[in-house]
Amino acid sequence: MSVCVNLHFRPAVPIDFDAIHALISALEAQVFDTEPLRRVYLANLEDSGTHYWVAVEHVPTPNAPETIVGFISLVLQAHLHHAALIGEIQELIITPRCRGTQIGQALLQKMETIARKAGAVTVELSTHTRRLDAHRFYKREGYAQSHYRFVKRLD
Repeated sequence: MSVCVNLHFRPAVPIDFDAIHALISALEAQVFDTEPLRRVYLANLEDSGTHYWVAVEHVPTPNAPETIVGFISLVLQAHLHHAALIGEIQELIITPRCRGTQIGQALLQKMETIARKAGAVTVELSTHTRRLDAHRFYKREGYAQSHYRFVKRLD
């Protein structure tokens, strides 16, 4: 297994779409139709309440491209039942090669900082019941399981 090197974190930009599309497809174990996903991605980049960040690896060889090895999204929204601004982590994925290298922790901390500065009183997230490693990770990062999330498909 190789080690992730020369990492930096930055807001996502339009040109990152293909890499993020691949990460989201891997997270959900399905390939999403490109154009609808691109429309949502680009619209959300323009939304001041949505924050997309990437973890980028740059291998120090001549002309080596950057590689996006992680992605996180945060949506800030005022919730009536909290009477306050809430942050919601909607996606967090790290490439398998780079898991266990504290990239997820760094991305979570970045989003928590953004939420705190915006005045959010809490950050929430949900994860699929089958993602046991993710459950352990979020608990280690101070997240408590306090709700059940119910989903109903409308198709």
